[in-house]
Amino acid sequence: MKKIITYIIGVLFCVFLLNANVNAATIGIGSNSRSTAVYYNMGDTIVADFPYSLDNDANSDGNSYYVFSLPYKAKIQINASTNSHQETIGIKLFDVNGEKIETFYSEDKNNLGYQVIAETWVLPAGTYYMNITSLTSGWSSAYASVRLDVLLYEDGMYKMASYMNNSLSQAVDFTIGNYLSGHVTQKDYYRFQVFENMIFIVEGSQIGNTYLRLFDSGGNKISDSFSSQDAVVSYGYYLQPGTYYMSVEDATFNSSTVYDLVTSMYKTSRVSIKKVTRGKSSVKVKYATGQTNDKYQIQISRNKKFKNCSSFETTSKSIKLNGLKSKKKYYVRVRAYDNINGASMYGKWSKIKMFKTK
Repeated sequence: MKKIITYIIGVLFCVFLLNANVNAATIGIGSNSRSTAVYYNMGDTIVADFPYSLDNDANSDGNSYYVFSLPYKAKIQINASTNSHQETIGIKLFDVNGEKIETFYSEDKNNLGYQVIAETWVLPAGTYYMNITSLTSGWSSAYASVRLDVLLYEDGMYKMASYMNNSLSQAVDFTIGNYLSGHVTQKDYYRFQVFENMIFIVEGSQIGNTYLRLFDSGGNKISDSFSSQDAVVSYGYYLQPGTYYMSVEDATFNSSTVYDLVTSMYKTSRVSIKKVTRGKSSVKVKYATGQTNDKYQIQISRNKKFKNCSSFETTSKSIKLNGLKSKKKYYVRVRAYDNINGASMYGKWSKIKMFKTK
């Protein structure tokens, strides 16, 4: 877990350095139409007295348009603050064709004395328009500052949901080991493949009141996990080979959180019997896996196919079995057991070891 967290922090820090706008500037009011929109560089700060407009979709004097481009799919941070708690602004995002994507409104959430916007959003690669306007009725304008930053670009290890993957048929494919990010309100679906028995692990934090659901290849729900506000998510699911779907969605219909999840897998190793020490009526068996397992199951039988066998469990990497008959042939095998984040798994049986008591 510590290694995963350290790795994530390192990745995010590197991305921050790569995407930091070393030439960040302060710019003013934008244009009143998309066709003449002012170009915006990520990381720049817009400081202006934004005119009032009741309809900030229209190309009118009450609008302030900017245009920006994303070379890759990205998660962006939108921050804004007004001059007072009475001033309200609206920020609208449009695609290259002028279709509205989302609107963000400023609020005085914590009695700060001014209104703020602090949102994150995932956008595919492309060109976008941003419209900023005052929404304070009776005021001719609202003085505010606005800044957009790229938090993370998608690459081979990071898979981010968009607003299009809200059904099983539109699920985003990912490989276990990828990071996943998206917006809770969008009910995102993902699809992944499992090629051997394993525990599928999902970890994250501060993802709001969220349902994390797993489905089989036919779309039948096989697991339903709930995360409370600001909880640390750490789920484990025992899965066999096949195709699976996972969905992330808001559980309370009022969450707007952006989630970040880490996926990984765990496989219980096969046990290797290292030493068998025979006695007249007992045997001591030592074994190892190369892992620290929760416990071990040992079976012993007079039958090679382990019919009428006796089973024992221990947390130790050795066990002494008593009550055996003298000068008789026995067979023994061992397997490991683990419980990871609520999911349990037995490893494969060791090779069968035959011995004869003294």
